[in-house]
Amino acid sequence: MTKKIEFQKFFSDDDFYLLRKHIKKIYDQASFYIKNSKKKLNILEIGPSATCWFEGLETNWIMENAKDLGHSYVTLDVVGQVDQIGSIEDCSTFFSNETFDVVIALSVLEHVENIFKASEEITRIVKRGGKVFLETPFLWRIHGPVPDYWRISEYAYTSMFSKNFNIDIDTFPENEFGKNSYPLSYNVILDKL
Repeated sequence: MTKKIEFQKFFSDDDFYLLRKHIKKIYDQASFYIKNSKKKLNILEIGPSATCWFEGLETNWIMENAKDLGHSYVTLDVVGQVDQIGSIEDCSTFFSNETFDVVIALSVLEHVENIFKASEEITRIVKRGGKVFLETPFLWRIHGPVPDYWRISEYAYTSMFSKNFNIDIDTFPENEFGKNSYPLSYNVILDKL
């Protein structure tokens, strides 16, 4: 039922499956937003991946369908076959202020050396009323692609983004009793004010 990929030898299959399922949850939220938008969107996906780690948890719908729906879809990464080679922490030379309606960065920010500059750039390039979909692991081993710099808590997300965004944070496992001291990962949706 599940694919075995040698790269994931550092994680138990169950833990990795549950993390990918949590990532799929926020990916589906981004996809739903894009599918149902009444206007044409400018979309940026940072660190896009067409890798399907488990059947049923694919995260490539946006990559394959955004342009067919009339949206502008741009990809950014430090390597690979993307539209723009570079880092979100230094993208001022190729993205203007308030360029994007949607920014997606799943399992990316933990690999960015200057997380504060990255948060400033995300804030700068998103239009007012735009959305940002983020996911980062929290209680998770150091993983590739290396370097793996950060574990970002809900307090750090609030510190970096609350001045310019409404923030919706979802943890896995779900927040119980108003407190989750052991989140495996964070899904974050930012709505720019």
